[in-house]
Amino acid sequence: TGSFQRSRTRIRLSARLHDAGSDAVVADVKVEGPLEELFALQDQLAIAFAHELAVPLIDTAGSHIGPRETTNLEAYRAFTSGWLRLGSQLADDLQAAADDFRRALALDDDYALAHAGLARVLLAMYETTRADNQSATYLLDEATTHARRAVALDEGLAEAHGVLGLLLACQQDVV
Repeated sequence: TGSFQRSRTRIRLSARLHDAGSDAVVADVKVEGPLEELFALQDQLAIAFAHELAVPLIDTAGSHIGPRETTNLEAYRAFTSGWLRLGSQLADDLQAAADDFRRALALDDDYALAHAGLARVLLAMYETTRADNQSATYLLDEATTHARRAVALDEGLAEAHGVLGLLLACQQDVV
């Protein structure tokens, strides 16, 4: 369970982890700081939980667990907007979704999820041109570049591997 309190430009996050069987509180943590550092505060919350539960934050291969999120709130907002537009599955929303993902990457070029999202929307844009006399294969090339970048940034990110696999299959069909 959790809650937050906001006072102008500051925020406090409180969270409790309960045992599902007994409903006993297993861990209870609080963090606070400036609102613009919300993602860093969420990371601090996760670190505090891991510390209380004695859970390592690095796997056996020495990699951090979980995808690398952005620390830039505006990049996250742009990414979320792009993902929502892509999720609408309307061809008319694809260019706006691509613009959103590009804006996220302009703010944080190391945002693996935004690279994967842009690759996914570029693939969808390519698909809308397949019936044309000249399909827009340049979209596949750009999408592949972003998918490879996403994998390089976070090799454990399933979304990046999934879209890269689709792109490589599409490129074989084009040849």
